[in-house]
Amino acid sequence: MSLKHGRHNEELFLALFEEGVYRDWVITVAFYTAIHYVEERLFPTRFYNAEVHSLEEAHERIPVNRRFSRHTTRGQLVQSRLPKSYQSYDKLRKQSQNARYVDYQISDQLYKKSKEWLTNIKNVCEIE
Repeated sequence: MSLKHGRHNEELFLALFEEGVYRDWVITVAFYTAIHYVEERLFPTRFYNAEVHSLEEAHERIPVNRRFSRHTTRGQLVQSRLPKSYQSYDKLRKQSQNARYVDYQISDQLYKKSKEWLTNIKNVCEIE
Protein backbone atom coordinates (compact mmCIF):
# COMPACT_ATOMS: atom_id res chain seq x y z
CA MET A 1 0.00 0.00 0.00
CA SER A 2 1.21 3.48 -0.72
CA LEU A 3 0.21 7.10 -0.55
CA LYS A 4 0.95 7.44 -4.27
CA HIS A 5 -1.50 4.63 -5.04
CA GLY A 6 -4.11 6.22 -2.78
CA ARG A 7 -3.79 9.53 -4.59
CA HIS A 8 -4.09 7.74 -7.94
CA ASN A 9 -7.31 6.09 -6.71
CA GLU A 10 -8.59 9.42 -5.42
CA GLU A 11 -8.12 11.00 -8.85
CA LEU A 12 -10.31 8.26 -10.30
CA PHE A 13 -12.82 8.71 -7.48
CA LEU A 14 -13.10 12.45 -8.22
CA ALA A 15 -13.49 11.86 -11.96
CA LEU A 16 -16.21 9.25 -11.41
CA PHE A 17 -17.88 11.42 -8.79
CA GLU A 18 -18.04 14.39 -11.17
CA GLU A 19 -19.38 12.19 -13.97
CA GLY A 20 -22.03 10.76 -11.66
CA VAL A 21 -22.81 7.72 -13.79
CA TYR A 22 -21.09 4.73 -12.14
CA ARG A 23 -22.08 5.41 -8.56
CA ASP A 24 -21.32 1.86 -7.45
CA TRP A 25 -17.74 2.41 -8.57
CA VAL A 26 -17.63 5.82 -6.88
CA ILE A 27 -18.30 4.09 -3.55
CA THR A 28 -15.90 1.24 -4.31
CA VAL A 29 -13.03 3.47 -5.40
CA ALA A 30 -13.60 5.69 -2.34
CA PHE A 31 -13.14 2.62 -0.15
CA TYR A 32 -10.03 1.48 -1.99
CA THR A 33 -8.62 5.00 -1.61
CA ALA A 34 -9.43 4.93 2.11
CA ILE A 35 -7.53 1.65 2.52
CA HIS A 36 -4.35 3.26 1.21
CA TYR A 37 -4.78 6.36 3.35
CA VAL A 38 -5.45 4.54 6.63
CA GLU A 39 -2.57 2.13 6.05
CA GLU A 40 -0.28 5.06 5.28
CA ARG A 41 -1.23 6.56 8.64
CA LEU A 42 -1.27 3.33 10.66
CA PHE A 43 2.17 2.00 9.84
CA PRO A 44 4.71 1.60 11.26
CA THR A 45 3.16 0.88 14.65
CA ARG A 46 3.58 -1.34 17.70
CA PHE A 47 1.30 -4.35 17.58
CA TYR A 48 1.44 -7.44 19.77
CA ASN A 49 4.76 -6.29 21.27
CA ALA A 50 6.52 -5.78 17.95
CA GLU A 51 6.98 -2.98 15.47
CA VAL A 52 5.09 -3.76 12.28
CA HIS A 53 5.32 -1.94 8.95
CA SER A 54 2.34 -3.33 7.07
CA LEU A 55 -1.06 -4.90 7.45
CA GLU A 56 0.44 -8.27 6.52
CA GLU A 57 2.98 -8.04 9.36
CA ALA A 58 0.29 -6.96 11.82
CA HIS A 59 -2.00 -9.77 10.73
CA GLU A 60 0.74 -12.37 11.23
CA ARG A 61 1.30 -11.16 14.82
CA ILE A 62 -2.23 -12.15 15.85
CA PRO A 63 -2.39 -15.60 17.47
CA VAL A 64 -3.88 -18.08 15.01
CA ASN A 65 -6.84 -18.88 17.26
CA ARG A 66 -7.80 -15.16 17.31
CA ARG A 67 -7.06 -14.35 13.67
CA PHE A 68 -9.75 -13.50 11.16
CA SER A 69 -9.36 -11.86 7.76
CA ARG A 70 -6.94 -9.07 6.89
CA HIS A 71 -10.00 -6.86 6.36
CA THR A 72 -10.99 -7.52 9.98
CA THR A 73 -7.46 -6.81 11.20
CA ARG A 74 -7.39 -3.51 9.29
CA GLY A 75 -10.81 -2.56 10.64
CA GLN A 76 -9.72 -3.29 14.21
CA LEU A 77 -6.60 -1.18 13.76
CA VAL A 78 -8.59 1.71 12.31
CA GLN A 79 -11.12 1.47 15.14
CA SER A 80 -8.46 1.45 17.88
CA ARG A 81 -5.85 3.81 16.39
CA LEU A 82 -7.83 6.13 14.13
CA PRO A 83 -11.17 6.18 15.97
CA LYS A 84 -12.30 9.50 14.47
CA SER A 85 -12.18 7.94 11.02
CA TYR A 86 -13.66 4.57 11.92
CA GLN A 87 -17.31 5.39 11.29
CA SER A 88 -16.53 6.80 7.83
CA TYR A 89 -14.19 3.91 7.04
CA ASP A 90 -16.72 1.29 8.12
CA LYS A 91 -19.55 2.92 6.16
CA LEU A 92 -17.42 3.01 3.01
CA ARG A 93 -16.44 -0.62 3.56
CA LYS A 94 -20.03 -1.76 3.99
CA GLN A 95 -21.41 0.33 1.13
CA SER A 96 -18.61 -0.79 -1.18
CA GLN A 97 -19.32 -4.42 -0.39
CA ASN A 98 -23.02 -3.86 -0.97
CA ALA A 99 -22.35 -2.10 -4.30
CA ARG A 100 -20.08 -4.90 -5.50
CA TYR A 101 -22.14 -7.89 -4.43
CA VAL A 102 -25.75 -6.92 -3.70
CA ASP A 103 -27.07 -3.78 -5.39
CA TYR A 104 -25.11 -1.56 -7.75
CA GLN A 105 -27.78 1.15 -7.68
CA ILE A 106 -26.58 3.83 -5.25
CA SER A 107 -28.89 6.51 -3.86
CA ASP A 108 -28.11 10.22 -4.20
CA GLN A 109 -27.59 10.38 -0.44
CA LEU A 110 -24.99 7.59 -0.31
CA TYR A 111 -23.31 8.91 -3.43
CA LYS A 112 -22.83 12.33 -1.79
CA LYS A 113 -21.91 10.82 1.56
CA SER A 114 -19.05 8.86 -0.02
CA LYS A 115 -17.19 12.12 -0.61
CA GLU A 116 -17.81 13.26 2.97
CA TRP A 117 -16.60 9.95 4.36
CA LEU A 118 -13.43 9.97 2.25
CA THR A 119 -12.73 13.60 3.19
CA ASN A 120 -13.08 12.71 6.86
CA ILE A 121 -10.62 9.84 6.50
CA LYS A 122 -8.14 12.08 4.68
CA ASN A 123 -8.41 14.70 7.42
CA VAL A 124 -7.93 12.23 10.27
CA CYS A 125 -5.01 10.60 8.45
CA GLU A 126 -3.55 14.04 7.72
CA ILE A 127 -3.35 13.41 3.98
CA GLU A 128 -2.94 16.62 2.01
